[in-house]
Amino acid sequence: MTEQMTLRGTLKGHNGWVTQIATTPQFPDMILSASRDKTIIMWKLTRDETNYGIPQRA
Repeated sequence: MTEQMTLRGTLKGHNGWVTQIATTPQFPDMILSASRDKTIIMWKLTRDETNYGIPQRA
């Protein structure tokens, strides 16, 4: 059996391509993203269907 992945939304905040994403089991509602625009954003994930994450730091 294969897993299906579904795009549910996008996180908007970088001005360049996202090059890396990091997660940790200790904080399952957080994602770190790094971009070619030389920024790192820490995202707090939400369950809101119109906004899947809120940038916490840029």
